[in-house]
Amino acid sequence: MKSSAIRLLILFGAATIIGIIVFQMYWVKKTYDIHENQFNQNVHVALYDVASKLAEYNNSGLYSKSPVRQLSSNYFVVEVNDFINADVLDMVLIKKFNKHKINIDYEYAIYDCYEEKMVYGRYVSKDNKKRVEPSQHQFMTCRGCLYYFGIYFPNKSIHIVSNMDIWFISSFILVSAIVFFAYSLFVVFRQKRLSEIQRDFINNMTHEFKTPISTIAISSEVLSKKKVDPERFANYVAIIAEQNRRLKGHVERLLQVASVDKKRLLLNPTTINLNGLIKDIGESFKPIIDEKGGSLTTIITSEKIQVEADLFHLTNIIVNLIDNAIKYSKNIPEITLTLEQKNRYARFCVEDDGIGIEKKYHKRIFRRFFRVPTGLIHNVKGFGLGLHYVKNVVKAHRWKITLNSEPGKGSKFCIKIPDKYVNNGTT
Repeated sequence: MKSSAIRLLILFGAATIIGIIVFQMYWVKKTYDIHENQFNQNVHVALYDVASKLAEYNNSGLYSKSPVRQLSSNYFVVEVNDFINADVLDMVLIKKFNKHKINIDYEYAIYDCYEEKMVYGRYVSKDNKKRVEPSQHQFMTCRGCLYYFGIYFPNKSIHIVSNMDIWFISSFILVSAIVFFAYSLFVVFRQKRLSEIQRDFINNMTHEFKTPISTIAISSEVLSKKKVDPERFANYVAIIAEQNRRLKGHVERLLQVASVDKKRLLLNPTTINLNGLIKDIGESFKPIIDEKGGSLTTIITSEKIQVEADLFHLTNIIVNLIDNAIKYSKNIPEITLTLEQKNRYARFCVEDDGIGIEKKYHKRIFRRFFRVPTGLIHNVKGFGLGLHYVKNVVKAHRWKITLNSEPGKGSKFCIKIPDKYVNNGTT
């Protein structure tokens, strides 16, 4: 599948998921509003019946055709024509609310015309066991009203939501299905990416092994002839030995990474003179760099830095970093090796003036088989395993590796070794 088709599929899937979520939220809100309107209507009817009962008790008519007012979402006032008997009001409220199936906690207060303030009644729990002294702040005065009482529902929203359990269950199922769908897409695309990376790895591995095998085959064919002069014989033997070493190096690199991935990396720490090791490895690369017309500069600012590390793996990661610097340099490699002692750590860096790496690939280059995309063909052959190996060895030593790179401006890999693994030659 082409990248453009994959992007369209992702966009379509994301748009569909967002649309479903918005649609579901809309209907949940719509359902909440319907339940709230139904609750408000039931309260209006019940309070109208309460007002009628109080008018009958006081031998007076209703204050108006619409004695019930809703001043806020959960606060109602009921106007009457005479003083309100608190005991009668309490009894009538319980009776009428039960009749209209309003099973929710509420509290009420009666307006005192003489003192011009709300005189509190009580908090009524739906289980008739809870007794709470209501606070004054929720009861608002009714402008233009003479005799009235207020009803406050502190748990109205919770009550409405509790009656919408089927909607929340369906929403949970829908969200779970969406999460599963999104995770499935993620797995599919990840597998596709891994498949592409492994295919690229196989192609590069084929190229890496094909050249030395072909060279050995040709050299063996020449040597199989009966008449070969000694000088030519020695030359072809040397070629076979060199290509054999090359093949062995590839196999060892694959085995190293395999051992790291299977968590069988066993370290054999010893005290290593890092100054000398870096100088020796740098010197071993100079013939290769000189042949390309480049230069390798070693800058060591401390006289003696010793580290506790595995010599074999430490040598391998330094060689890997320098080898990559040569491979990905421009026509003439300019490489700098730096070793310095900081306040809390020692730092070794390999810097080149090569093609550089885009920032979006800085973390991914340490993954197994990953190589920075350059189209269908990589100008520099390799397995995409070197930096993965380096990262794992550094992690096993409990060190840190950092990368500073920009396209066209080269790359700088630095390994930071904490003080507890560094011995400056004092012991």
